[in-house]
Amino acid sequence: MSKIWLSFCCLVLASPAFAQGDSISGNRCAEAIRQLTEFEPTGIYGSSVEHEWTPASMYLLQREAEKYRVLNRHFLDQVEDWRFEVLEMKGGKTMMFVFAKTFEPRYCEGPNAFFVKRIKQEPIGETRAQVSDRR
Repeated sequence: MSKIWLSFCCLVLASPAFAQGDSISGNRCAEAIRQLTEFEPTGIYGSSVEHEWTPASMYLLQREAEKYRVLNRHFLDQVEDWRFEVLEMKGGKTMMFVFAKTFEPRYCEGPNAFFVKRIKQEPIGETRAQVSDRR
C-alpha cells in the first residue's frame, strides 16, 4: 500500500500543473502586455501547459468567431519586438495573442494567449508614438 501512495505522490508532484505554477507571473508575453499596452492580463486563454499559439491558429479562431458573429472587433498593435492581436468578443470578453516579431522558439516561456482587461482608457486609433509622447 505504501508503494502505491508513494507512486501517487510522485506523480502528483511531477505533473506539469505543479511544475508550471502560476504561468502568468514568469511569462515574458504577460510582462510585455503589462509594460507596452493599455491592458492587464487577467488569465490564460486555454491551458497553462500548452505551448504558444501560432498566428495561423489564431487567425482560424478569429475567422470562426466572425463566422458565428461573436467577434465585436479585432485590432493589431506592434511595439518594439512584439505583435499584439486583440479580439474583443460580444459580451465584453477580450483576448490578446502575443507574438514575437522575430522567430524564437518558446519566446513567452509559457502560453501567449490571455484574457485581458483595459486599464488605461486611451482613444482608439492613436499611434503608439502619439501615446508614448504623452507619457
